[in-house]
Order: sequence, then structure tokens, then C-alpha cells
Amino acid sequence: MKFEFILIVIAYVLVMLGIGWWSMRRTKNVGDFFLGGRTLGPWMSAFAFGTTYFSAVLFIGYAGKLGWGFGLHTMWIVVGNTIIGTLLSWWLLAGRTREMTARLNAMTMPEFLRARYGSKAMQVIGALVVFLFLVPYSASVYMGLSYLFEKVLGMPYGAALIFLAVLTGVYLIMGGYFAVAISDFVRGIVEFGGVLLMVFLLAQMKGGFAATTSALLSNPEKTSPGMIGLVNLGDGAWHIVVPGSFILLSLVLITSFGPWSLPQMVQKFYSIRSKADVKRAMIIASVFALFMSFGAYYSGALTHLFYPSAADLAPIIDAATHKPNLDMLMPHFITTFVPIWLVLVILLLVFSASMSSLSSLVLVSSSAISIDIYGAFVSQRMQHVVLTIVRVFFGLCSVLAFEFMIFMLLRIFGLQMGSVITLYPIFFILPYAWEVTTQTYFAGAQSLLTNLLGLCSAIYLTIACYRWIRLTTEGMSLALMRIFCAVFVALSLWIAMSKVDVIVNLMVMSWGSLAGVFLAPYLYGLFWKRTTKAGAFAGIIAGLLCAFTLFSVWGPPGVPLAGAITMFLPMIVVPVVSWLTPPPPKALVDAAFGDAEPAPVGVKEGVTA
Repeated sequence: MKFEFILIVIAYVLVMLGIGWWSMRRTKNVGDFFLGGRTLGPWMSAFAFGTTYFSAVLFIGYAGKLGWGFGLHTMWIVVGNTIIGTLLSWWLLAGRTREMTARLNAMTMPEFLRARYGSKAMQVIGALVVFLFLVPYSASVYMGLSYLFEKVLGMPYGAALIFLAVLTGVYLIMGGYFAVAISDFVRGIVEFGGVLLMVFLLAQMKGGFAATTSALLSNPEKTSPGMIGLVNLGDGAWHIVVPGSFILLSLVLITSFGPWSLPQMVQKFYSIRSKADVKRAMIIASVFALFMSFGAYYSGALTHLFYPSAADLAPIIDAATHKPNLDMLMPHFITTFVPIWLVLVILLLVFSASMSSLSSLVLVSSSAISIDIYGAFVSQRMQHVVLTIVRVFFGLCSVLAFEFMIFMLLRIFGLQMGSVITLYPIFFILPYAWEVTTQTYFAGAQSLLTNLLGLCSAIYLTIACYRWIRLTTEGMSLALMRIFCAVFVALSLWIAMSKVDVIVNLMVMSWGSLAGVFLAPYLYGLFWKRTTKAGAFAGIIAGLLCAFTLFSVWGPPGVPLAGAITMFLPMIVVPVVSWLTPPPPKALVDAAFGDAEPAPVGVKEGVTA
């Protein structure tokens, strides 16, 4: 049956790559690549928002760890994600964000902060924060999906990671956000239908929704242990004890208010076609969020009925800690108790959700360097120097890629590595790397399949490198976005390979830190004309200091509470400092709120260091 699974996954992958290739033909500039030209309608925008919101972290990490710890009390997260995280965010923020960013010629969150507050330094800090804190979140998504592939397809964890990283990089680098939006629409349909089918059938296996709900509420000590006990956070002077309900409340706040300012979520507001489309997108996204979050958390709570005793958790006991690895709970649950045909549905469901989130994370992170730092601060003269270096680099890469293509052709016809090195004694880096990878991770796979995959990769690399040799200065920002997409995928892959203990902690640390930096300056900047540059800077500094301090002193158990405090502390700091400092320049306020014509791109009035 695993062979059939692999064929269906391959077919799904080919569809995604086809969308990426088709989208590449209409991606002409950075605006097309990053925002789809601001031409997306309500359905595409809503599905892009929803599929980015809910990924493998939800279905694997959250559903398993939180569903096991808090049981049906996770329905509070469902309510928060639907009403606050989706409905209110679209209602309050989408239209205003779309209008203000268009007036300010801003495509990214750091670029918005620069234009709104007149500070280049704020743009640089924002860009570095985006790149730094989205890497662990992306790694957590890779980890959750790789655990599922390992269980369902029998693919080694490392091989699954490499497969997913290559797929994300290739189709995103080709088509950018337009490819992501079209793919999200297709994936969203798969996700929506899959989650409805999954939760219905799982509940029926234990007597239906009424019976399962009654059973999950009957014994709180077993079905929601995280709500009852006390949690010890930190040591020494930082030691505090909080009820488990505080941890749940913190998770509700982070996962509901956090998306209001996460760059990968706010990007969906920038790209919608018009303010008139916001209402329809709001309704579509809210319905999608309700069913997706309910399906994940209810399924996670149901694990208590399928693992009634501690002995039942033996298959997921970690050999090092001798405790259950709850990141493996949902993969084991799915592959053990779910009918084999439904396993495939769930696999595609999680695969779809994760690919969307990964695409958005990679796209936003690459923009932090290519748009917010390179595009805004590198002089024209330096851009020509960088362009020459890049051309030389890709000239060498094109030779390597061509040699790799020859190597794969010869290998398919039965020739070995030595034959190729004899023909090309200098350039053998890619063939050698391919040999090591296939021998290490794909030892049990059919050689023809890996050879064909390598040949396709070689052809694509050869064509891409040849095109990038002919780069112009105008195309450099777009090329850099594609390059940094690949860099970000590689960094996330490196973290995921280390198998950080808890997927949920990676995600919460990322969301808490990003929201701590951006939420207050973004919200006050949208709605309050009196917000000052000093106030926004104070909020950013408070968020960063709080994140680094609390995450380190409270450790993994305190990550949710630390994230919630980090998110809301700047909401107090920003208005206090703004009232104590001189009001912002009138030109900046008029440009942001529509009282003046926006300055040309790159000549934003009032911008200082």
C-alpha cells in the first residue's frame, strides 16, 4: 500500500510544480513575486490566509501535545483562532492595511515600519527579526511533516526532510506568491474536505460525537491533565508556579492575537485586489479556520480514548528521556487506528497545510534580505558590483549543473561515478553530493526513481543558472529573493535535522517573539496618528528584551506564558512613550493616512536613520 501512497504523493507534487512553472511565466518583477501584483481575489486571499495559519505544527505538534494535555478544553483555542485570529483580523486590519501599504509603497512589514515612522534603522531591525525568528518556525513545520512521512511512507526522517525542502524551494523559487496563492486554493480544498472526513470518522469509531464528548469530559484527571496540575517555571529568583489553565490561556492568546502582526499573515492583506473584496474573504477565511482548528484539536483530544493507559503509549516512549514523545503521538495514532485509505487523506491534508505554510514563511523571510536590506540600502554602484559577483557565481554553477546533468544521463545508462570523473575531473561536486545523499537516505529506494529525480533537478539547475548569468540590475532584487528562498530553506533544514525536542515550543517562540516586535508598532501605526518613532522603537526593544529574558529563564515549560507576556508588554510601552515624546512629523502622518500624495518609491519624505 505504501507504493500507492508514494505514487499519489508524486502526482500531487507534479501538480504543484506545474503550477509553479506556469506562474513563473507571469512573474516579471518583485511586486509580482512577493504580492502577486496585488491582484488576488477574495477566495484566493482567504485560502492563502487559512492554509498559512494551519500547518503540520497544528495537526502534528498541537493536536498531539495540546489535545493530550488539555483534552476538549482546547476548544477555547478553536474559538480564539476563529473569532479573534481570523474574523476580527480581517474585519479590523485587512482593508486598512491594504490601503495604507499601497499609499506608502510598502510590500513588507519592515518596509511599512520604515515608511510609517520614518526610520531606516527600524526597517533593518525588523528585517533581521523576521529572518531570525521565522527560521525555527519553518523548521518546526518540516519536523512535523517529516515525522508523518516517516510513519506513513516508511521514508527515513532525513530523506523526508530533504524531499520536502527541495520541493518547497523549487516550486516557490519558480513562481513566487502567485504560485503559492493558486496552490493554496487547490490545497485548501483538499484540507477542508479532508479534515471534515477525518474528524467525523474518528468520532464514529468511538460511538459518535455525543459519546466521545461525554467520555472526554467524564474524567478530567485522565482526559485533561494539563488543566489540573501546577507548572513550575524557572529556578531561583525567577521561579514561579502557575496553574495549567494559565498555559492554555497563553496559547489561546498567542495563536489568536499573534497572527494579527505575523509578517507571513499580514502579507495576505497587502496582496488582496481591493478593499471591497475584504468582507467576502473574511467570511470564507473564518469558516475555513473554524473547521480546520476544530478538526485538529478534537482529533487530538480523541487520542485519550484510543490510548486509555500508560502502557498504550509504549511505542512512542523516547529512549533518552523515558517519557512519551508527544510529537510522535498523532503520527502513531493515524497509522495505527485509522483505516488505511483515510491515512492517505490525512497525509495529503497535512502535506497540503504544511506546504502552504512553508511557502509563505520562505517567501516572507527572503524578502527581509532582498527587499528590506538590499533593495532599500545598497547603492546603485554597489548593486553593479554585486551583480558582477552573482554572474560569476552562477557561471560556475551552470558548469556544475551541466556536469551534473551529464552524470545523471550516464548513470541512467549504467555508467558509474568513476566514468564521469574521468570525463570531468574538475567539476564533480554535485555528482558526489548526489551519490552521498542517495546512498545515505535513499538506500532502499528504486535507483531509477532517484536517477530520474536527479536528472530533472540537473536540467532545472542548468536552465536556471544560465538565465541568472544574463541578469540585469533591475532583475537583481527578484533574483536575490529566489536565492534567499533557497538559503532560508537550507537553514530551516539544518535546524530540523537536529530534531529539537518539542515542535510546539519552536512555533510558540517564533510567534511570541515576532508579535512582541511587530504587534504594537503595527496596530498603533495603523490606527493612531500620535504614535511616534520613539514609541515604536521602545515597543520593539521591550519585546526583544522580554523574549530573550523570559524564554531563557523559564525554559520550555514557560514558553507559552513567556510568549504571551512578550506579545502584550509592548502594547503598554508604545502609547506611554509616544505620549511622552514629541508628535511625529506631519508629512509622515499625512502620507500614511491619506492626507497627502505618497512620495515616489525610494524617496520617502522624512525617512531618517
